[in-house]
Amino acid sequence: GPQLPPIAPVTGIISLDGAPVAGAQVQFVPAAGTEGPPALGFTDATGRYTLQTAGANGAVVGSHQVRIEARAQPKDETDTLPILLTPEHYADVATSG
Repeated sequence: GPQLPPIAPVTGIISLDGAPVAGAQVQFVPAAGTEGPPALGFTDATGRYTLQTAGANGAVVGSHQVRIEARAQPKDETDTLPILLTPEHYADVATSG
Protein backbone atom coordinates (compact mmCIF):
# COMPACT_ATOMS: atom_id res chain seq x y z
CA GLY A 1 0.00 0.00 0.00
CA PRO A 2 0.93 3.66 -0.04
CA GLN A 3 3.57 4.88 2.41
CA LEU A 4 2.14 6.84 5.36
CA PRO A 5 3.80 10.00 6.64
CA PRO A 6 5.32 9.78 10.16
CA ILE A 7 2.73 8.75 12.78
CA ALA A 8 2.81 9.26 16.55
CA PRO A 9 0.68 7.53 19.21
CA VAL A 10 -2.35 9.52 20.39
CA THR A 11 -4.54 8.61 23.36
CA GLY A 12 -6.80 10.70 25.54
CA ILE A 13 -9.97 10.97 27.58
CA ILE A 14 -13.16 12.73 26.48
CA SER A 15 -15.36 14.13 29.23
CA LEU A 16 -18.30 16.52 29.29
CA ASP A 17 -19.23 18.43 32.44
CA GLY A 18 -16.75 16.27 34.35
CA ALA A 19 -18.24 12.93 33.26
CA PRO A 20 -16.63 10.50 30.77
CA VAL A 21 -18.27 10.32 27.33
CA ALA A 22 -18.65 6.68 26.23
CA GLY A 23 -19.11 5.66 22.59
CA ALA A 24 -17.91 8.95 21.11
CA GLN A 25 -16.19 9.11 17.74
CA VAL A 26 -12.96 11.15 17.93
CA GLN A 27 -11.45 12.29 14.63
CA PHE A 28 -8.21 14.21 14.09
CA VAL A 29 -8.26 15.88 10.65
CA PRO A 30 -4.90 17.19 9.39
CA ALA A 31 -4.89 21.00 9.29
CA ALA A 32 -3.27 23.15 6.61
CA GLY A 33 0.40 22.24 6.29
CA THR A 34 -0.06 18.68 7.61
CA GLU A 35 -0.29 16.02 4.92
CA GLY A 36 -1.95 12.65 5.43
CA PRO A 37 -5.22 10.89 6.17
CA PRO A 38 -7.38 11.64 9.22
CA ALA A 39 -7.08 9.55 12.39
CA LEU A 40 -10.09 7.97 14.09
CA GLY A 41 -10.88 6.47 17.48
CA PHE A 42 -13.82 5.63 19.72
CA THR A 43 -14.16 6.16 23.45
CA ASP A 44 -14.74 3.30 25.87
CA ALA A 45 -16.92 3.42 29.00
CA THR A 46 -14.29 5.54 30.79
CA GLY A 47 -14.02 8.06 27.91
CA ARG A 48 -10.58 6.78 26.84
CA TYR A 49 -9.65 6.59 23.16
CA THR A 50 -6.67 5.55 21.02
CA LEU A 51 -6.41 6.95 17.50
CA GLN A 52 -5.66 4.90 14.38
CA THR A 53 -4.68 6.06 10.90
CA ALA A 54 -5.11 3.67 7.97
CA GLY A 55 -4.77 0.68 10.33
CA ALA A 56 -1.69 2.04 12.14
CA ASN A 57 -1.80 3.17 15.78
CA GLY A 58 -1.55 6.94 16.06
CA ALA A 59 -2.07 10.10 14.02
CA VAL A 60 0.03 11.84 11.38
CA VAL A 61 2.59 14.12 13.05
CA GLY A 62 1.53 17.78 12.74
CA SER A 63 -1.37 20.12 13.41
CA HIS A 64 -4.94 18.83 13.39
CA GLN A 65 -8.50 19.96 13.81
CA VAL A 66 -10.56 17.74 16.11
CA ARG A 67 -14.10 16.47 15.75
CA ILE A 68 -15.97 14.70 18.58
CA GLU A 69 -19.43 13.22 18.23
CA ALA A 70 -21.46 10.96 20.51
CA ARG A 71 -25.01 9.96 19.62
CA ALA A 72 -27.85 8.26 21.47
CA GLN A 73 -28.71 4.66 20.65
CA PRO A 74 -31.10 4.48 17.67
CA LYS A 75 -34.78 4.16 18.67
CA ASP A 76 -35.34 1.61 15.89
CA GLU A 77 -34.02 0.62 12.46
CA THR A 78 -35.50 3.77 10.85
CA ASP A 79 -33.61 6.07 13.26
CA THR A 80 -30.57 6.61 11.05
CA LEU A 81 -29.31 9.77 12.79
CA PRO A 82 -29.97 9.57 16.56
CA ILE A 83 -29.73 12.75 18.62
CA LEU A 84 -26.33 14.12 19.55
CA LEU A 85 -25.25 13.58 23.15
CA THR A 86 -22.34 16.02 22.80
CA PRO A 87 -22.70 19.73 21.94
CA GLU A 88 -23.16 20.20 18.18
CA HIS A 89 -20.17 22.55 17.79
CA TYR A 90 -17.78 19.69 18.76
CA ALA A 91 -19.01 17.62 15.78
CA ASP A 92 -17.66 20.16 13.24
CA VAL A 93 -13.89 20.69 12.80
CA ALA A 94 -14.56 24.34 11.93
CA THR A 95 -16.19 25.06 15.32
CA SER A 96 -14.81 22.45 17.73
CA GLY A 97 -12.03 24.75 18.96
